Amino acid sequence: NFNNTLQPCLIGLPNPAIDEVEILLINYREAEFNLSIVDLEGKILFNSVLKNGTSQNRISTEMLTPGVYIVEASYHGGIICRTKLIIVR
Repeated sequence: NFNNTLQPCLIGLPNPAIDEVEILLINYREAEFNLSIVDLEGKILFNSVLKNGTSQNRISTEMLTPGVYIVEASYHGGIICRTKLIIVR
């Protein structure tokens, strides 16, 4: 049985990132979403509400030390999707 429903997908570009990353949330219909950047210990390092479908979802990564992070998109407390973000200098 073919399911034609596309799941939301979170993309961070570029990845690895140096000082800035653009966040894209694909296949998501709501007007906005909550974005969090979390370290591997679960500590939230960045949290903001972003507008879906705009080109202004650029985030400075200067506050992050080099390493691996998890980027989470959520809506009304439920996680929509996650992706890995690598920071290099």
